[in-house]
Amino acid sequence: MAEEQGAPIWKVMLANESTLREPEDVRAGILHIWSVMQACIERGMVTEGILPGGLAVRRRAMRLRRDCVGRVLWIRWRRWTG
Repeated sequence: MAEEQGAPIWKVMLANESTLREPEDVRAGILHIWSVMQACIERGMVTEGILPGGLAVRRRAMRLRRDCVGRVLWIRWRRWTG
């Protein structure tokens, strides 16, 4: 459908959603979803232990972030975010 209209998929989706709601409401909903996703990522980056649920899966994001970024950059990132 996006190819047929010669538009990026996000424009087609925005037009579709805007037929059901006001464009401002669609954008507000998208921004809310984005903020919830960002909060989940942030929580994962700073939380150690076991993931919720019964599978006993160990959290890895915090350690991986530290390993990838390095200790100094990790400290700067934590100061910036929080």
